[in-house]
Amino acid sequence: MDKLHAMGRLIEGAKEVITDEMFHALKPGQRVWMGVSSSWADSKGDIPFEVGRKSFSKKYNTNSLTLYPIKDGEPVKTGAKWTLYNRSGEVSLAHGDMGAVIKSFRTK
Repeated sequence: MDKLHAMGRLIEGAKEVITDEMFHALKPGQRVWMGVSSSWADSKGDIPFEVGRKSFSKKYNTNSLTLYPIKDGEPVKTGAKWTLYNRSGEVSLAHGDMGAVIKSFRTK
């Protein structure tokens, strides 16, 4: 059965939106579009992001990738960070220190 971790809860029957392979294929400077949902807002469509730097935590065995929202054609590097986390092949999203759900994902 497919499963997805969303905002700290396991959702049975849900499909992964971003796979482990897709996460590792993302490169800095690449543009991606995601539909997101969180406790404070629900996107009406896909939000454009620019992929920032990748990092790895040896302590927590976690890959992370910073995302910058695009406004007027330029990445906005101020405000709360959007971060994709890859924990043992399971990809999750956070905005600042709060979890968010990835509803859709696409690249060019």
